[in-house]
Parts: sequence; C-alpha cells; structure tokens
Amino acid sequence: MHSLLAVLFTSLLAAFAAAQNSTLDPNSVPLSQRNAWCNAEQTNCPLLCGGLSFTGLNTCDGSSLNYQCTCNNGSSPDLAAYEDTLPSYICTQNKINCVLAHPNDANGQSACNTTYQCGTLAATNAPAGTSSSAMPSSTSASATVTSSSTATASTTAKSMALSFGQNYGAGIVAAGLMAALSVLL
Repeated sequence: MHSLLAVLFTSLLAAFAAAQNSTLDPNSVPLSQRNAWCNAEQTNCPLLCGGLSFTGLNTCDGSSLNYQCTCNNGSSPDLAAYEDTLPSYICTQNKINCVLAHPNDANGQSACNTTYQCGTLAATNAPAGTSSSAMPSSTSASATVTSSSTATASTTAKSMALSFGQNYGAGIVAAGLMAALSVLL
C-alpha cells in the first residue's frame, strides 16, 4: 500500500515538474519555419558566447527542435531571455497557440500574454560571454498577442490539449497530491 502511494506521489511530482517546462510539438510548425528558427538560433549562439571563437557547441535540428549552445568556458547562455533564439520562438508559438485557443475571450488571451513572457533582448546587444545568469532587463518590451473574432486560424485538437494542460495542469496535480495525502491520513 505504501509503495503504491510512493509511486503515485512520484508520478504526480514528475508530472508537475514536466508541466513547468513549456514544450512544443515540432510537427505543429512547418519544417521550413523550424529550419529558419534553427538558422537564427545558430546565428545568435556565437553572439551570446562573445564570438565564434568563444563558441563551443552550436547545434540545432529543425526536425526535432533539439539544440545545444555552449560557450568554450562551459557556460550556456540564457537563450530564453533573447529574441531570435529557439526558446523564444517556441515561447512565442505557444503564446500564439494559447491566444488562438481563447477566441473572443479577453481574460483568456490576457492570461496567455501573462503566462508566456518570451525573450525580448537582442543578442547583438549581449555582453561578451553572456552566461546562463543573464536576465532580461525590466525595460524590455514584450510582444502582446491578441486575437479577434475574425481570426482565420482554427484551433486544432493539439493546441486545445496543450492549452488545457497549461491552464489546468497544476490544479490537477495539486488535486492529485491532496487526494494522495488524504489516503495516507
């Protein structure tokens, strides 16, 4: 009985941790777009490391959206803080998907714009050898995505599922944890 609860608790904890990381199904974006994102990522990685000669590892696969950007000193730049990096593109796409999942819902769209704070710093303005501790400045402007009732994009089942998970995932995990604890008590 206790081992079952331990497994349940561990599973719920893992699900909660996974919900904290925003991901994107690569196949939801055209391959040509993903390749363009990778080109920008590979252009900006050396800028964030302080130059091409200071860049250790710089790879990006448009098919899977897997990437690595590591400087020669072993640090990894905070790519999410910068525009035109793969994390910022993924964040922006998730924000767009979220807004499209809330047509005619100003509160839902506002929540999307609050939830997804995507990179706004320009890599060309990054100090040489920017490390993973880089943070966006408070004066950075962030893009706000809105949708009107005449939006032509249709909501797919995938984006609805993603939106549901983003909106209710933490609550579901919390309810599961509370249920598990009530069984223990």
